[in-house]
Amino acid sequence: MLGVTVLLFVIVAIFVDLKPAVDENFFFSTSDPGVRESKKVEQRFPSQPQLILAVSSQDIFFAAIPCRIQRLTQQLEAIDAVSAVKV
Repeated sequence: MLGVTVLLFVIVAIFVDLKPAVDENFFFSTSDPGVRESKKVEQRFPSQPQLILAVSSQDIFFAAIPCRIQRLTQQLEAIDAVSAVKV
């Protein structure tokens, strides 16, 4: 019985492609009605992705915090892909 199990394992390992196939339908099929409706909404109401950056500190009354926030704001604005920074 052990020999048959090993033989079957070897046959599967040799002849079966076990690499995962990741394509455009991996998570959601393009023919899914929900995906189609979502694309229609996106075409009608285009939007740009947003990133919300939350910064925390243990002492919010520390005098250097406003300077650090200003420096971070300037560094973010210097990135070409960033269109706006709101503080």
